[in-house]
Amino acid sequence: MAASALFAAAAALQLTLVSPSRIGQPLVYELVGSIAPPGPADSLLLDTIAIPGGVPLGQLGTIYVGAGPAFLALPGDGTHRWTVPVPALPGLVGVNIFAQALGLMAPGGIEDLRLSNLVVSTLEENVPSFPEFAFTADALEGSLSCLHVDADTGVLRQRSYVHLGGEPRATAVHPSNPWVYAVDTAARKVHQVGVSAASGKLSLLGSSDTGLAPGSLCIENSGRFLYVGNAGSNNISQFAIDGATGALTPLLPPIVPAGSRVTKLVVHPAGSHLYAIGGAVGSAVRFQIDASSGRLFPLGPVDLPDGPTDLVFNPAGTLAYATGVGPELVAYTVDAATGALASFAAPALPAGAQPTSLFVAPGGSHLYVADAAHGTVLQFRLGTTGIPNALQPPSVPCPGGPSQLLVDPSGTVLLALVPAAGEVRSYSIQAANGTLSPLASIRTRGPAFGLALSSAGAPRLPRSPQIYLALEGAAEVRGFQLDSAAGLLSPLASVADTAPGPVAIALHPSAPFGLSANFTGQSLTRLSVDASTGAVAALGSPTANAGAPFDVEFERSGRFAYASLFGGAAVQPYGIDGLTGQTTALTPAPASPGSFPRGLAVDPTGRFVYVAESFSAAVRAYRIDAVDGLLAPVGLSAAGNGTVDVAVDPSGRYAYALNNTAGTVQGFRIDATTGALLPFSDAPLAAGSAPFQIAITPDGRYLYTANSGSANLSIFEIEPTTGGLTSRGTFGVVADPRNLVIDASGRWLVVSNRAANLLQVLAVDPLTGALSGQQQIPAGGAQPRGLAVRDVLE
Repeated sequence: MAASALFAAAAALQLTLVSPSRIGQPLVYELVGSIAPPGPADSLLLDTIAIPGGVPLGQLGTIYVGAGPAFLALPGDGTHRWTVPVPALPGLVGVNIFAQALGLMAPGGIEDLRLSNLVVSTLEENVPSFPEFAFTADALEGSLSCLHVDADTGVLRQRSYVHLGGEPRATAVHPSNPWVYAVDTAARKVHQVGVSAASGKLSLLGSSDTGLAPGSLCIENSGRFLYVGNAGSNNISQFAIDGATGALTPLLPPIVPAGSRVTKLVVHPAGSHLYAIGGAVGSAVRFQIDASSGRLFPLGPVDLPDGPTDLVFNPAGTLAYATGVGPELVAYTVDAATGALASFAAPALPAGAQPTSLFVAPGGSHLYVADAAHGTVLQFRLGTTGIPNALQPPSVPCPGGPSQLLVDPSGTVLLALVPAAGEVRSYSIQAANGTLSPLASIRTRGPAFGLALSSAGAPRLPRSPQIYLALEGAAEVRGFQLDSAAGLLSPLASVADTAPGPVAIALHPSAPFGLSANFTGQSLTRLSVDASTGAVAALGSPTANAGAPFDVEFERSGRFAYASLFGGAAVQPYGIDGLTGQTTALTPAPASPGSFPRGLAVDPTGRFVYVAESFSAAVRAYRIDAVDGLLAPVGLSAAGNGTVDVAVDPSGRYAYALNNTAGTVQGFRIDATTGALLPFSDAPLAAGSAPFQIAITPDGRYLYTANSGSANLSIFEIEPTTGGLTSRGTFGVVADPRNLVIDASGRWLVVSNRAANLLQVLAVDPLTGALSGQQQIPAGGAQPRGLAVRDVLE
């Protein structure tokens, strides 16, 4: 029975839903006016249908649906505003909620019940998925980075970054719009950044002033208000978020005192209270959040463990957990009306040696604790009483010491930020018992001190709709459509004319531009790529360059590109205009005299460039200046005779050099701080005859070399924890394979066969790395060479 059938509405007032209707995000209802006299507060009546199992809805407890719908009432607090959390439970596939406001009136001295209008909300289907993006605040690099989360594996990959300057320390994602906010401790600002769903490109949209040394921030659950904790001035900056643009407007007053140094801000799941944690003593300051204006009103201190480090709530908001420098883990009950905390389950539980972060899984069944001192993540089951019980094993390793933990809304992946190692580590969460298993690690842009996740419902997966081919003998770049389901190429009608001898292509990571390196013509050709059709065309005249460019690549932000100059013994940086694709030559960085640089790679974080110096038999490393893109030499690492190519794995932890004359592959570990290459202790592995180029699968599991002399590809498996290579045999192809590229899904490998004027498409077995023939297609011109793929998220 719907709520409208229980009471007759005598004076219907306007109840509205002011939040998105989406599973996993809170429902916020607002009543204009009041139908209750002073004294008793209005109530919100809820009637729900089509919910499988039990769903926790804030102070209502848990709704269970048996033979029919459930009907419950949520008491008001006098603000005529109600927040109803709806967690993203894996089994929740849809819910309809009927809501009305109920008040008690006494017209003429006779009590009467009055109802508002009926509001019907159909929440969007909940598709179990991973968050689409993760974001890191890269304090030492002055940047905010975007990482894509693979929807099948939970593995992260770098997508882009935006240079903010200053010292970004923390970040938060808007719950329903493509905006990310980061606090800049040095500049005393909070930055608003836009996110492209198609590419992960980040764009700085605006900045607002804060107090001294801002180091934490949070967004109120409905996405209308943002708060910044200012550790230097012991206060909180408060802002309203424009629902259309995401711009911030300071509330009045713009800053409220917090009484002590603020290190973290936490909002209750109901959106009614905010807690400011900090100071050396065991306390936090509790604030009431005004439902209409977003203003904060202090309610007094909350006792927490000494030197509090974190405070988290279960999804229903009825229980809380806190840690401090003690170290101890304390459990609390939560007063729904006042937000007050009362500890229970004494004595407190041990929480490692240095607990830094807590996270309760979305379903509320498990709790995870980061122990920075021991380099572990502790894991607990939360029983029916809310008391944490250690799982077996009680912890999992997280070397380097985790500083922050997050669990994705589907409850299947935990992410641990490890600043000391400059990494984010991912763990799978076992559905049966909540235990963690390591998945993978990825490098960040230096030590990152803030991590945030976004969730956009159904996952968007990397895909390559087109590939592009440089035809060395025809002085052209041609495009091909890639059928991602069948692995078949079909030529596009468009052709871009280049200067003589194009041998390599690079595509901008987020804009419809590209570059071809024209070896014989000693120039670069700017390319335009139609975002809808994939058509390619030349832009203007080739860029003169006397150094015979052999390879070219963009870094992740798209602000700079780098070309190896075979004849000039240098690496040439270019500034890139993101609107026009125009290139501006910057000061070149020298290589070894007479070294004939060939293959080039930019690491996934956009901090380092590596160049194969063929006559030096080595790889030279450079550091990219985050502001101007110029290169500073890091060092030279021996590789093998005739070093022709270098590649960095997607995690940014390992590099591999290909030696043409020696016919070998040499592996290196990348120093997370300096970018220096540290050779593996194992001897180089044999590839085929006259290997020419390396390709690595997007998941970082397999490496392939194109062996032009032996007309085959060598297959290597990459050991994820060490980067070591294991040979998995070879696969024969048409004569003279020179260049390789793997599509963004990792399913298809394309080979250009220079002497045969053919392209081959090979299927990649994701479990074994084995290859199988899929297609041979004419290249459309003479001497096919360099290949590049468009990478989009769809």
